[in-house]
Amino acid sequence: MKNLGWQGKAVPNLDFVTLDGEQKNLSDFHGKWVFLLFRRYLGCPVCRMDVDRLTLDKAKPGQGDLFQNRGLPDDVEVIIVIQSGENVLRETLEGQMPGGMTAVPDPNGVIFKRFGIGKAGLTQYAGPRVMLQVARAIREGYRRGRREGEERQLPADLIIDPKGIIRFVHLAADISDTTSLEELFRIKERVSS
Repeated sequence: MKNLGWQGKAVPNLDFVTLDGEQKNLSDFHGKWVFLLFRRYLGCPVCRMDVDRLTLDKAKPGQGDLFQNRGLPDDVEVIIVIQSGENVLRETLEGQMPGGMTAVPDPNGVIFKRFGIGKAGLTQYAGPRVMLQVARAIREGYRRGRREGEERQLPADLIIDPKGIIRFVHLAADISDTTSLEELFRIKERVSS
């Protein structure tokens, strides 16, 4: 895992449009913790399974309801940047996003590129760990859909503190390597103390 050189630096000035059509800038979230999550596209079974776990709180048994009645804590905003286009995101995620969570379509990878998030090599794209996750996703009923964006795009996770400083960066070791929401909250607690 490398940190892309962003850890400890101020978040860049970045404008984007949310799935709801709102024009935003990362600076709009100053005063809140921001989990900035980069995911591939919703036609990828592993990626769709991951996004559903994030947005539907499909926690493991015994972990409880992370969202506490379908909302995140008031001091946290989750922004999921996804390579799928606006129509695919709208069709797939309509009514699925809890309060405090925003989806951002990035089909051309502009935001991915701004943060320097690169492409997977062969083993990062089709290695044994990835194949196990593909099999798991298929067993859970996820099927391959339309390809969008860069097929070999790596995911990444960033935590930005209320002052706009990037406190945690995780660049995936492979296309299935993402940080769970539960783990992001644990990391937030660790870096905030």
